[in-house]
Amino acid sequence: MDQSFINLILSQTGLAGIAIFCIYITNRVWSERTQDHLSHRIEEREDKLALLAAYKDNVTTMNKVATTLDHQADTLDRLSGLIDRLQK
Repeated sequence: MDQSFINLILSQTGLAGIAIFCIYITNRVWSERTQDHLSHRIEEREDKLALLAAYKDNVTTMNKVATTLDHQADTLDRLSGLIDRLQK
């Protein structure tokens, strides 16, 4: 802040003017910080939703892999039984 500006406020309004000015500046800073915080929260929420969707896709894929492996194991068991019968 320019010293002459502060002197002008102090000479025209006294300490009350300085106090009001400080409250105004503080309010403005907190308003900006609140807006920044809200925008970051929105971004974080979007990121969490994207991670949740990726997790769900991963779980679905892993379930399909497990099902496929179960079918392959069943097929191998049947083949093993057939081979055992053929060898006897």
